[in-house]
Amino acid sequence: MSGVIVPAMRFAKTVYYLTRSDFKTVMLPILVFSQSVVDWHSTPRFLATALWLYMVLIEFCLSNQSSGDSPVEDAHNKPYRPIPSGLMSVETARRLRYIIPFVNAVLSYYLGGRLAVLASVTLTVIDTLHNDLGLARQWWGKSLLAASCYPMGELGTIAVARGGSTVNLHQLIAVAVSAIVNITTIHAQDTPDVIGDAEAGRKTLPILYPTISRASIPLVLLASTLGVMQISDAHPAFVWLMVVFCFITSLRYILVRRPEKEMPSFVLYAVWLSLLHCSLSSLKDDILSNGLTMRTDLLQF
Repeated sequence: MSGVIVPAMRFAKTVYYLTRSDFKTVMLPILVFSQSVVDWHSTPRFLATALWLYMVLIEFCLSNQSSGDSPVEDAHNKPYRPIPSGLMSVETARRLRYIIPFVNAVLSYYLGGRLAVLASVTLTVIDTLHNDLGLARQWWGKSLLAASCYPMGELGTIAVARGGSTVNLHQLIAVAVSAIVNITTIHAQDTPDVIGDAEAGRKTLPILYPTISRASIPLVLLASTLGVMQISDAHPAFVWLMVVFCFITSLRYILVRRPEKEMPSFVLYAVWLSLLHCSLSSLKDDILSNGLTMRTDLLQF
């Protein structure tokens, strides 16, 4: 019996530590988003959505943690990860990294149809540009590619949650708004990793422009919050909680500037982002009607 339990426990431990740091940055906000904007809910569809998202997350983590100097960086900053802790070798991670995209493409087709496949393949391309081709070493590459992962993840999870490839106008607008918010606030996620990114030779906004990038975080959080308030027709509790966490998060980014103290700020940011996604669960009728008019004009053109 132990011959089965021990390998199973090791496997579970490896998968957990591979993705541990991405639960609050990827799993939480994207799952909250998809469940907020879909028309109906069921436990099987939710589990399928979580499975799809977790599989594409595993694909990204395998590539990210085995490419370049990441194993050396993780040995200093995140020694619990599978490669520095000895749970997995770099060679094994690289082999799995090239196998799992095909697994995810097939899984996507059965869970969410063609749109989920498109999202999965696009995420593989982004993953290759980000990790294998080294665009993540430049601030614009890291920010643009990381922010691009979110709308693709959101489209994929919506497709799986709906059990098909159709996405309605409300969901498209919500994904577009979320994409704008992510690309303008993504550098808030880099503040806890300043030391590790500097050691790895990455050039993120907090490293290149520490004062400007930090000062911009409260501004873009406030602008995003006010913008979503103008279009949201969600329950007031979500909207006002978003406002409260906007101010709390902004205040902490202003007052706390030591890299080793940044993680609580980042957690607050993740909660704010999830509340913003909840606030996109319902949009005002005039936003949807204007969007429908624009869509009709484009189709006629």
